[in-house]
Amino acid sequence: MTDENLIEVPEVLRRLKVSRKTLYSLMREGKIKPIEKPSYLKRAAKLQFRERDVDRLVKGEPDPKPENCAA
Repeated sequence: MTDENLIEVPEVLRRLKVSRKTLYSLMREGKIKPIEKPSYLKRAAKLQFRERDVDRLVKGEPDPKPENCAA
């Protein structure tokens, strides 16, 4: 994994100024995707997102490379 900043749900909600329900809607729509974790690290309560993806949404910029977001 590259040296990138990861943030968890509470910080994403604060930065985007949205509810948890809205965040999950954005995920379903493919506008933001959590990072993929190795199976031994997966826990439902520990979703993490790339800081750059959150900042992109805050600025209203389109995703230049959707394939970089892991499902």
